[in-house]
Amino acid sequence: MGNTNSKNVFLSYLRKQQEQQVKKEEFNKLKEDIGELREQIATLQNNKLKEDIGLLRRQIASLQNGKKPDGSKFSLDEIENGVNFKKVKSGAVTDSGQINLRSAHVINKLFTVAQSDYLKAGGVQLINNDWSLGSGATDFFNCEGYSSESHRVLGVNPYGEKSILWECRPDVSNNADGGWNTTYFEIDKTKTYRFSVFIKTSNTTGHSYLGCGKNTVCILNTTEKHPNPYFWHGDLPSNNTWYLIVGYVFPAGETGLSTQGGIYNCNTGKKVANISRSFNWASDAVDSCHRSYHYYDDNATTRQWMYHPRVDLVNGSEPSILSLLGKVTPVSIGAKSASWKPSTSDLPTIPQSKIQSLTAQLNQINNRLNFLERNMNGGGWGLKPDPSSFIPR
Repeated sequence: MGNTNSKNVFLSYLRKQQEQQVKKEEFNKLKEDIGELREQIATLQNNKLKEDIGLLRRQIASLQNGKKPDGSKFSLDEIENGVNFKKVKSGAVTDSGQINLRSAHVINKLFTVAQSDYLKAGGVQLINNDWSLGSGATDFFNCEGYSSESHRVLGVNPYGEKSILWECRPDVSNNADGGWNTTYFEIDKTKTYRFSVFIKTSNTTGHSYLGCGKNTVCILNTTEKHPNPYFWHGDLPSNNTWYLIVGYVFPAGETGLSTQGGIYNCNTGKKVANISRSFNWASDAVDSCHRSYHYYDDNATTRQWMYHPRVDLVNGSEPSILSLLGKVTPVSIGAKSASWKPSTSDLPTIPQSKIQSLTAQLNQINNRLNFLERNMNGGGWGLKPDPSSFIPR
């Protein structure tokens, strides 16, 4: 009788050992499942994040090339009232080309991610910028006024970055007060060219200028050469604010044209003023130059800064005005502060429904593991038996 009881107890012990082994195997399998699910979540998040970053980069590249989200190009003055400037930035994150004006953080991400040197990319640019720190002329830029009135200094450019700026320092005489006439470069009189420069002044005691080579162009829609052509000269709308000045020279002999270009506020992207005139190339024009000055200032404390002069062949490959303005810190358009930097947490991840589904599966598995752990520790199965007590006698 005693042997029978001992045998039954031992068999019961073996069954429980087998059950415990099965549950251990189930426990280990569930742990593997958790690991696999976590890897799946991480993979999905990483893949989606890469897709989102890739999409943003492609759309930013499209913007830098002056294209709308649907791939179409902007006209020369399409951002005249500043509204399209805002719409393009917000709309850049949509696949369909629809505009989302409420997405202010997207504007910031586009500005922050787009830190490539797009000003040097694409098109035919005729200016050889050979600036280095110092004063007076360079090989390509000849001084207007005394050498002491033209300095190249390290300062903050229109994009909030440290760069070499051309600084005009007037004397007390009321004449030329710094700036340049570039070396003459070849042009094709049958083509359209865009002249531009960024300018900022500390006050309005002098005047700013943007022009091209003397007697190389004609008054618009005529064959009359202009002896001293300026696209614009005068006072900028505000002190201590960067502006982009833009002017055009059209093919020789073309008529029916109207003045294009303007003055653009670099903070807002808004066109704030028209320029004075556009020109046609003269019939015998083979070259020209870029001219930008500070003039007629008898206040020796005034400063005028210029940055990134350009002459672009207008053939569809040139950076658009939008591109020239596109890296400027997006203030006054409902965006975050310029110090804000995007992180991966700001970018979209996997769809919420997928996350919820995977999370629910994980919760179910964790609950099952907790149950198994409690039972394996004796909870619900009684005290762990001592195998030595079940040895048959």
